[in-house]
Amino acid sequence: MNPPASKVINGAGASPARTDEFLQERLILRTLIDNLPDFVFVKDAQSRFVILNTACAQQLGARCPEEVLGKSDADFVSPELAAQYLADEQALMRSGQVLHKEEPVQHKQSGEMRWSLTTKVPLRDDTGKIMGLMGIARDITKRKQAEEALRQSRDELEKRVAERTGEILQERLLLRTLIDNLPDCIYAKDAAGRKTMANPADL
Repeated sequence: MNPPASKVINGAGASPARTDEFLQERLILRTLIDNLPDFVFVKDAQSRFVILNTACAQQLGARCPEEVLGKSDADFVSPELAAQYLADEQALMRSGQVLHKEEPVQHKQSGEMRWSLTTKVPLRDDTGKIMGLMGIARDITKRKQAEEALRQSRDELEKRVAERTGEILQERLLLRTLIDNLPDCIYAKDAAGRKTMANPADL
């Protein structure tokens, strides 16, 4: 009879070789997670951090993952953002749907605003019950800054075009008024000799 899964995970009831294999796999997985540039985290049903990598801890303003374990976003980001994260995550755990969105991140201490492209998925136990969530996020601050700079440049260009168009229309109106009120005959012809413009004095 096989021992319960919980005992195998904890090492109890498993052969020494199996336990060593499990610990080796766990070490490899931990090394991989800790060296990823992306932010990797796992939260419990109350949206408290239970696993995270070094990049995620540093992104939250902590020196190491141990400073974050057991805490929630409310300990690290602005209250407004923490409330939004919590609402999104609780909705995810109720629905079982994957969440994929761009999220702003503003640290409590520095006030610095950054952006992350985040994917969160429900985490289920052996019975299929949702027991938390797992997430991975990537810093897209530079991309957002470039998009904002491009938007500002486009807005400035549109503003200048609108201003210049207004100036041209004003100049055209003044010129037309001047031509129409001159006593001399003024006209223009095309290449075929047809008049394309004439003032009242020429009529």
